[in-house]
Amino acid sequence: MGPMKTISLNQNVDLHIHRTEQFKDVTIRIELLTPFNRANLAARMMLDYLLSDTCQAYPTKDAAQRISDMLYGATFSGRTTSRGCADLYEFTSACVDGAYVKDPELFEQQAEFMSKFVFRPLAKDGRFDDALFEECRKKLLILRGLFNDQPSDYAVEQAALAYGGFYGQKGLPTEAEIQSLQNETVYSIYTELLKTAAVDIFVLGNVDETSCEKIIRRYFDFAPRAAERNILYCSHRSDYVEKIDHRTITQSSLILLYDTNRNYIDPLQPAFMLGNGILGGLPTSFLFQEIREKEGLCYSIGSENEPYDGILMISADVECGKEAAAEALAKQQVKRLQAGDFDDQLLNTTCSMYCDSWRSSRDGVRSLIWDDYRSVLLKRDDTIEEHIRMFQQVTREDIMNAWKEVELKVSYHLEMEEGAVNESDH
Repeated sequence: MGPMKTISLNQNVDLHIHRTEQFKDVTIRIELLTPFNRANLAARMMLDYLLSDTCQAYPTKDAAQRISDMLYGATFSGRTTSRGCADLYEFTSACVDGAYVKDPELFEQQAEFMSKFVFRPLAKDGRFDDALFEECRKKLLILRGLFNDQPSDYAVEQAALAYGGFYGQKGLPTEAEIQSLQNETVYSIYTELLKTAAVDIFVLGNVDETSCEKIIRRYFDFAPRAAERNILYCSHRSDYVEKIDHRTITQSSLILLYDTNRNYIDPLQPAFMLGNGILGGLPTSFLFQEIREKEGLCYSIGSENEPYDGILMISADVECGKEAAAEALAKQQVKRLQAGDFDDQLLNTTCSMYCDSWRSSRDGVRSLIWDDYRSVLLKRDDTIEEHIRMFQQVTREDIMNAWKEVELKVSYHLEMEEGAVNESDH
């Protein structure tokens, strides 16, 4: 798997060292993977707030900031997300490489700093600090409210709910779910996460592998656990559903959800990715050129391939009253792609842009660590270079074959309420 070295620290607890001189920082990322569970979503999102700013060792933000300043601006954060059929919780710490400040102990200090947030949160007697817990609940409620106020975000969530399955359960928790959270329950979910999740610890930077292993073992002593690293599935909805909602808005949102019948490891996935670029992933795409530029039906439009779920989403912000025309034309563009109705120049341009995009991801810490983690999860060498090689081999026929089983499953419109005045008409 390229330059990454993997060391088993315990049963289903692995360390991955990616030694590189590319960055001036050393980054430690801890990934905790469990099967997707909607029931824990609100609690996991609360953890994003509960764990990131304070802990028992640094009970105030000012105390944590003072230590961060002593460590040359070291950072720490926690974040939950879902991919495919898995829940992921990640902790990240970045700190300047000790070689730049002539401090050979800095990596160990960084690891110790991070471990206090992970293993000693601001909690006592099986519950988080009460004032902190309620403050974090308010933050999550505000996030929920802001999300509801954004018509395009709301439309995406409602379309996903209409689709159902794992895919339909990955939105934000509802206000009721947030309000019903109990302190002890959230704390219990967190302690269970530390005990049962598959653990992968990534270190990216110019570190000595031997000393790195010793330090990680010292500060991140995760117990052995029975766990699996499953992330892939392929969504299938049996029937087709249409839904139209109305709100007081000045432009409509259109969402189309398709089953692709292909997930990330499908041999035709590189061809499907390039096909998505031709359809709606790039400014040169069918959707952008035909529906926005030529017909002027929408303000923005694009398509997104979600390969860990086997879902394709077309989303558009549409001029009120033109939703049906925009949808019909979007469906036509999918059929054009399936028929191979594109020239070699567009295919070559799309391939070149995708290859350039993947090359540029080499410059990002997050993307490099995700590439390493993806290789672990998929049990194959899933490098940037390999993706570029596969893109360059894609043909028109490959794209047609990759897209032939794409099926529309959800059509969702968020439209202006009847009788409301469209301000753009004045």
